[in-house]
Amino acid sequence: MVEREEAGPLDALVKSPAYHVAEFVASTGLVRHVLAEHDGVLVLPERGALPIFWSAEGSGQHEPALEIPTAVLPIGSFHTSEQDPTEHPRGTLTTQQKRNIADFLVPRDPGSIAVLDEVQGGGTSSELVGIMSTIRPQRDPAKQLLIAAQDNRKNIAARNKSEAYTRIATGRSKRAQAIVVPMPLIATDRPVLLNRLYRQAPEKVPKTDTPEVSIEENKEAIALLRYLGSAARTLDILHSPDGLDIVFDRPVTAKTAKRLDGWVERFVHELRVRNPHTRKMF
Repeated sequence: MVEREEAGPLDALVKSPAYHVAEFVASTGLVRHVLAEHDGVLVLPERGALPIFWSAEGSGQHEPALEIPTAVLPIGSFHTSEQDPTEHPRGTLTTQQKRNIADFLVPRDPGSIAVLDEVQGGGTSSELVGIMSTIRPQRDPAKQLLIAAQDNRKNIAARNKSEAYTRIATGRSKRAQAIVVPMPLIATDRPVLLNRLYRQAPEKVPKTDTPEVSIEENKEAIALLRYLGSAARTLDILHSPDGLDIVFDRPVTAKTAKRLDGWVERFVHELRVRNPHTRKMF
């Protein structure tokens, strides 16, 4: 095992309980099923929705690729040119700026629209649904779908949800329908598992401008979460020692290396429990 000084994506996962990570990747199988049935554009707001999508889409080597057009919107928190890149991102956009970006990136005639987003309080998800309803209005609410990956960790699940999100999630919205997929949101607010957004302009800019925010892909996290998503659905990757190496033989800190074998054993056990069709493989 090659050691690294600073924590990477695998280190971040091992800090989470193995059953949380197993539940997360297993739950993205339902997201994948919904996306496979969707016949329009998938809207992915950076940054929190992307780990869910990576895991749902899978590695491409162990299951068919998802053939779905996507619009990735860099509308999450971002680093500014004045900021130390080691800090947490502190730049944010106004609703108008988010609307401008979405209007530029989402096709003019998208057909049906599916928005995939993580939900803790629901405010940002309902905001994006409102933006999509403004720039790409649909007469039929069934044409705009919110796939809500709703955090089910106890301390977060108990939080009050925004009224706007609650209306969507309970079928009382005229704008959109929702499919709620409970899962532990293991990547929320963990930069090492997310892409990085960057903006050259100063932090304070006109609220009505259309900002240029670039996306720096987290290739290490993408590869890891894609493999884990495929593993949760097929388990071919985890069926042999070689398969385990494909997923977990990655540089980690010395602290993680001491815990890794035990964590992987628990993780594989949790996947087995969640997928009874694979019990004979172990």
